[in-house]
Amino acid sequence: MSCGRAVDQACLVRPGRLYGKIPRMMPADEDPRDFPPRSVMPGLVHERLIVLSRPTVAAWIESFRAFPQGLEFDLFVATAPEVVARNEYGGSAIEFDRRGSNDEDLFELGVSTAGQETSNASKATWPGRRMEPTELLLRPQSGGGGDAGIGGYWRMTWWLTPLPTTGQVEFWCRWKSGEIPRSAAVIDATRFTRAADSASPLWTGSPPG
Repeated sequence: MSCGRAVDQACLVRPGRLYGKIPRMMPADEDPRDFPPRSVMPGLVHERLIVLSRPTVAAWIESFRAFPQGLEFDLFVATAPEVVARNEYGGSAIEFDRRGSNDEDLFELGVSTAGQETSNASKATWPGRRMEPTELLLRPQSGGGGDAGIGGYWRMTWWLTPLPTTGQVEFWCRWKSGEIPRSAAVIDATRFTRAADSASPLWTGSPPG
């Protein structure tokens, strides 16, 4: 079934109907570092890292999945009723991907480790942009959520590469339109390296990373 002539689009299909077109998540010239390997079972770090805790807004990270070359994790953001304003289109004035938001509405997530810092506010970390192997990269993978008037809740999956290996790793966030200044929490990098050591190939002959 064809969804159009453009080769850089993919279809979202529901039974009996074409639901619409969505951009492809993996461009033809993708960098292998853009996504976690799917031929490897990652090692797990059982930790809930509370990055932000305010009376009306909270953010935390959990489900750390460690690979030899990077770290996948889930960010959760929860807000009390009427905290998230409406944007000009009637949607929630909170975004997690800079490509679809303005600076005010962006819920900025960042990582600082070993003298480097990166965040989802930087155009340098968009897919398709070639980066040095040692350059810290943070990219959104998937997720969603919303605010139905009874409070907001979002869950987003992120990919960080290369894997932090030494010292403290600081995860931080800030949100301008929510009047949230930078807030952070730290975790020791050795917890990620120990977990990555337990990662294993899923298929016979597949590389460990």
